[in-house]
Amino acid sequence: MFSFVLLDESSTPPRIIAARDPIGITTLYQGWSSSHPDRVYFASELKALADEFDKIVSFPPGHVYDSRTGKTERYVKPSWWLTDQEGEARVPTKPADLELLRETLEAAVRKRLMSDVPYGVLLSGGLDSSLIASIAARET
Repeated sequence: MFSFVLLDESSTPPRIIAARDPIGITTLYQGWSSSHPDRVYFASELKALADEFDKIVSFPPGHVYDSRTGKTERYVKPSWWLTDQEGEARVPTKPADLELLRETLEAAVRKRLMSDVPYGVLLSGGLDSSLIASIAARET
């Protein structure tokens, strides 16, 4: 989980590299101003850019920006992400092993129940939190 902006002053001109984690857990915004069209700005909070800039976008997860090229490109390219333009996406041909999936989930919940302090489960109302709460209740 990360988002960062790196300033490399050792190169001429100085180079900026910005990136965001593949899932997009942290926030990162990118902004441009018509008064300074050659500059790009970054902030972790929207309010830092909202009043000053004409164009603001949420920096996409799994991407990296390089001021040398001026491009924002995807650095994480899982096989299931491919689109028609990039090639053919790999569709799983082997059926899912539901027993292995259940056993793995139960083992993961069991591992996290090993604690010296009280714990709880936050329920969102979705299937995933309900399954985890059910497994935790059964294991305790």
